[in-house]
Amino acid sequence: MNIVEGKTKRIVPMGTVDGKEVVAFEQLGRSVNADGTTVTESEKNVSDTLISSLVSQNHNMFSLLNNLGVPTTYLGRGEQTPLILLHERCEPLALEFVVRFAVCNASSIIYREPERYGKKLYDGTFSSTEADPKFFNEKGQVILFKKPVVETFHKKCLIEKPDGSIDLIFESEAKKDPRYFKDGKMTPFMHEDPLLFTDGSDWLVFDQKKPLSQQGYLAVIDRENQILMDKNYRPMRELEDYECISPGVEHILQTRTVKTLSSIQAACKNTSFKKAEFVDGKIVFDGVMETPVIIDGKLEYGKLANKTFSLTDDLVSDNMRWAFGGYPQISLKRLFQNYESLEQKLLVAAMVAEGTKNWPTVEFAKNMVPIY
Repeated sequence: MNIVEGKTKRIVPMGTVDGKEVVAFEQLGRSVNADGTTVTESEKNVSDTLISSLVSQNHNMFSLLNNLGVPTTYLGRGEQTPLILLHERCEPLALEFVVRFAVCNASSIIYREPERYGKKLYDGTFSSTEADPKFFNEKGQVILFKKPVVETFHKKCLIEKPDGSIDLIFESEAKKDPRYFKDGKMTPFMHEDPLLFTDGSDWLVFDQKKPLSQQGYLAVIDRENQILMDKNYRPMRELEDYECISPGVEHILQTRTVKTLSSIQAACKNTSFKKAEFVDGKIVFDGVMETPVIIDGKLEYGKLANKTFSLTDDLVSDNMRWAFGGYPQISLKRLFQNYESLEQKLLVAAMVAEGTKNWPTVEFAKNMVPIY
């Protein structure tokens, strides 16, 4: 049995059902920390509560999208094991697509373009972490962009080898080599989740954690011939299908990502999220909090056996920046990843699960305009 384990889930083959190859997504009691690299492993006595909430979040949001006609791989909960989610098997792309509806402090887009999104400092320079006040109203709520910003990232790390050549390799592989990962940190020779800019039919590859104005591109991807080249256009190696897509497919998936996250944004406007508290060791919901706004989010896709592409990502607390009332300081992602206590982490997960529980219903979905 070929089992694949990532940071937050385990994928197990389940055989063929109704002519479709099926895999089980098993949620793990872990969450990705704010650095986007390390994970926190929950204590055994609370992992079941966390897993239950995260599985419910996934089921609720995927069910909403399926009811709206969004192409996904999601097939439903396991009949005998409801904490297992079933998906149609696909070949996951080594790419992720990010949509930004607004900007807030510590958004990674500020690191890359401080002159455009950062606050101007007293010495005339721009902050790389604090957003320009023009992106907030007088109450401190985010102002949504007139047009969302869409970005494509490669999920493999770009590494610079001792002989001057480059390659794209999995993060887990890169971390085994001290040239690329040492003392718990990436070295200058490792570039995690590099940013891809379209230049004609090519991709220019940039370090996503450095200002674009202060760096040149690191590599070039010839998408027509699926060739990875260094910055001097010297061929390095041929890329696999899952590592590279055509400009046309990229445009389709970027557009789909905007529409999908816009659907979830619309669902938020029709939802009241209840505040959760601990009472006698149990999570209870009391009162109503403001409607959340999605500041940004990322999605991933896979190619099915029929060669079509479908959403096949987690849809949980920490891959979208949900902000109650549009206030970034009340971002669920921030509270979930930078939790002050384990109780806070569990409460955030439970709040999203509870808030989205009516999303799978046809009655709720049919009141929204289908986007596909």
